[in-house]
Amino acid sequence: MSRPLGLYERYLSTRNRVGFYSGISTSAFYTFPEPRHAHPPPDSDNEHAQLKRQVYDALRSLLLAHPMLGVTIQDDGPEDAGPKAPRFSRVLKVDLERIVKIVSYAEDQEGPADCGHDQLDTILEEEYARGFQKQLEEGNVLWRVVVVPAVRDEGFWVLWIAHHAIADGTSGLIFQRDLLAHLNSSTSDLRRNASPIVDLTAVFKPLPPSIEEMYLPPLSIGYIAKAVFKEFIYNAQTPDSVWTGPDVFLPAAAGEGLHTLLHTLTLPQPLSRRVLGKCRENGTTLTPFLQTVVAASVVAAAAAAGSANVKKTQIMGVSPISVRRWLGEGLDKHGGMENVIGTYVTGCEDLFTARSLTDVDKEGIWAESRRVGKTISAVIAKKGADSPVGLLKYAGSLERYFLSKVGGDRGFGFEVSNVGVLKCGDSAGHGDGKDSEGHHHGNGLYGIREIRFSQGANVVGPAVVCSVVSTANGPMSLGFSCQEGVFSRQELGLVVSAVGQYLENL
Repeated sequence: MSRPLGLYERYLSTRNRVGFYSGISTSAFYTFPEPRHAHPPPDSDNEHAQLKRQVYDALRSLLLAHPMLGVTIQDDGPEDAGPKAPRFSRVLKVDLERIVKIVSYAEDQEGPADCGHDQLDTILEEEYARGFQKQLEEGNVLWRVVVVPAVRDEGFWVLWIAHHAIADGTSGLIFQRDLLAHLNSSTSDLRRNASPIVDLTAVFKPLPPSIEEMYLPPLSIGYIAKAVFKEFIYNAQTPDSVWTGPDVFLPAAAGEGLHTLLHTLTLPQPLSRRVLGKCRENGTTLTPFLQTVVAASVVAAAAAAGSANVKKTQIMGVSPISVRRWLGEGLDKHGGMENVIGTYVTGCEDLFTARSLTDVDKEGIWAESRRVGKTISAVIAKKGADSPVGLLKYAGSLERYFLSKVGGDRGFGFEVSNVGVLKCGDSAGHGDGKDSEGHHHGNGLYGIREIRFSQGANVVGPAVVCSVVSTANGPMSLGFSCQEGVFSRQELGLVVSAVGQYLENL
């Protein structure tokens, strides 16, 4: 089973191929069932082997259930190499040994579940630097898994890294949710060494369609004219007053890949609940509020780094919006919008005034948040009409489009991508495998205590990206990332610290 890539999928695939993007990731901490039987210590080879068998067994089920996990991209070479259009093609046999690895924790690092923020961020930075070119050349699937056991025998992290052409942020939630469900429903004898080869030759599930096959957002004449004027004549949104970050640039050293800086901020459950409560009290929701706070923090960090000055009174921001809500009939045939792994997003952009964001009066922040919320609501009410995805049919050569951006202005100074809450249901042990006081409730099921979402560096994208996700009964995670050189690690840390301090002081 195969199909051509849709326009948006081709955009994402080309962006990876020219080295301008690296991937997306969701990472979840899985708690072991309680009570557990006698077993070797967690750092023993036997324990790692059993954990690998458990994960392999669950991944085998996921490969059989989700067609996009079993594809590669064919004919994805340079556009001048021939007339063939790139296609998703089924990988008939998947060797899990080539895409799954177990990484031991560093005992001197601390953090949630004793596997520190820095360690997980460092692992993901390394995975983003790898990209997916080698897997494409090998005809392999376009995702990987890194398993990181916790220092205490409580559970393990599963880091899922995927090519954006096969999965969006919502897909990451689906992957972790279904992995958990399969861990809890497995009937395999985990004492036996199962083959790491997953045979998909007898699987005939059709691939879910692209956005364009189900719904092509309508474009007004005014929107098209504005986009053409901005792209080819004059960009009225990037004068001296608007900060969108440093000009687009390639990695400094020749031959080096794209490097991502990643810094995760975790909000404990009491704090995340307080933030959500404050949003409700002030007539707004989480996404526009975080956009407003992140905008203020990025402007402040840029000023401290010397890349923004008094003329920069505004910052351009963007927030991805899922279009799954408008694809009901098309996705219902493939399990429904909450069960399909694929890429189904568009964007909502807005211009933020730096002066109101830096006002010591917090009402300025809430007023800006309410304004941004209205913009998002208006885009949703239009059902994706006049959105960037609809413009791709006019883009021409995507390869030339990306390369032409080098040396020019960025479109956006920041992005906030909020994929919402991971909802696991009863089969997942109520999300964390523990009761309200944090104790295992002994239901014999695996649970998910914490989840994170992040994105790799984007050469032509926003200067800073904040990726947001939470569990129903756990912490909220904000994954801040940028291309190395847009900000230094210290400067990105200033953004994260400013956001964290503001939220804590609400």
